[in-house]
This record gives sequence, C-alpha cells and structure tokens, in this order.
Amino acid sequence: RMLRKYYFSQSIKKHRALFTLTNSTYIYTISNYSSSSINYYLDEKPCDIFYPPLKLKNEIAWDREQDILKKYNVLNDSFFLLSSASRWTKNNYRALVALTNLFDKDKIDDDFKVIVLGCDNKHKSYYQRMLGIKNNFSYYDYASDAELEVLYKNAFLFIYPSLLEGFGSPPVEAMQYGTLCLCSTSTSITEVCGDAVIYFDPTDVPSIEMA
Repeated sequence: RMLRKYYFSQSIKKHRALFTLTNSTYIYTISNYSSSSINYYLDEKPCDIFYPPLKLKNEIAWDREQDILKKYNVLNDSFFLLSSASRWTKNNYRALVALTNLFDKDKIDDDFKVIVLGCDNKHKSYYQRMLGIKNNFSYYDYASDAELEVLYKNAFLFIYPSLLEGFGSPPVEAMQYGTLCLCSTSTSITEVCGDAVIYFDPTDVPSIEMA
C-alpha cells in the first residue's frame, strides 16, 4: 500500500509539471497522433514531431539463431508472433480468440504455432482459462533483445492488435526483417506503418480473422 501511494504521488507530480507548462516551453513528441492529443489537452502548445530512430539490428550468428529458435520450439516461417501480452491495452486477447477460431475452422495448418511474449503467469492463466490449453499456443515472459530479433526475423506473421500507441515500434522493428505485419488501425499505428502492413479493426474479432 505504501508503495502504491508513493507511485501515485510521483505520477501526480509528473502530471502537474506537464499541465503547468509555460508558453515559452516547446514540446517534442513522436507522432502526429501524440501531437494532436497534447494540443487537445494543453490548448495548442507549440509541438513538433520527432520520429524516433529504429534500434540497429544485431548481427546474430547462425548457430545462435538456431539455438534461440530451438528454445522457443519453432521453425522459420512456422509461427505467429504477438508481444506485450500482460498489458491489456495491447489487446492480445482478441487476436488470440481470432487465431483460436481459425485453428478450429482448419484455416491454419496444425503445424503452425503461436508465440506470445511479455506474458506473466497471471495473464497466461487468464488466456488459458478463456481459450483452453492448446498445444499450438506458447506463452513466455519478456524475451531478450537478441531473442526478440530472431523471433521477428523468423515469424510467419507479426500481429499487433494494440488499442493505444504513441508511436508503435514493434511492427516497424519486425518489418526491418521483411516480416509481414497485421496491425490495428488504432491511434498512431496507421501513421507509422503507412501502407506496408495489413490492417484490421482491433475491436472486431472477425476483422482480425479476415486479415
């Protein structure tokens, strides 16, 4: 309880600092969506867009790459990848429902797997309770940078159903490896990903299935 009170007080301080900006303060943000949101709440403060640079790709040795794929029990181009599964705003549940439906309808080959990253035990239990325990679905906590890059590179699809993004780096990081991305139309994602991905309505499971 003491820790919650401390974090709450720190959050209040940050918000007070934000909302008492002077007219001489200049704001930089990472997308037009973020800029519009800031201007809405802060009465048209000066605000410039600065798209963040991508992380440089790590050159990972072939044998190391194979070890990582073996750890996650997947082969190249044989799995769907989702991330940040412990954060509800990332909306992974609806995407997992869509994938479950497609497996049940035999629209996806049984050899394919679904790798879900950033999933703590609480959320794993929730997903398994709601969707059933399935051999094709594997839930993991946060991957290392090297592991994440190998999974981005070798995934058949990266699925990003997020409901709220200030920028949305993961699909861009996956696209560096030529991996096709299926993405939500929410907030900044269409701005950042342009016409390079396949979009779906993140609130509609059939839309995700169709994509």
